[in-house]
Amino acid sequence: MAHEAKQNDDSATVGAVSREAGGWYAINWQVITATFADSKCVSCRQRKESRWGKVRALQRLLTHSYSGKVLAFDE
Repeated sequence: MAHEAKQNDDSATVGAVSREAGGWYAINWQVITATFADSKCVSCRQRKESRWGKVRALQRLLTHSYSGKVLAFDE
């Protein structure tokens, strides 16, 4: 009986989206933004050197990377 009461209390306070929200708040935003910024800097350097193949590859990486997706969803 005591175990059932504990389960009911947890489900009432946590809610249905707790796993998704917990994952969102568990993201290390400093690492994500630093990774994305570094990739953008590399892309800018390649653009200045007219290395268009590298620029295209980095743009694809930025748009398909986890960092890029999370930052796009955040805004």
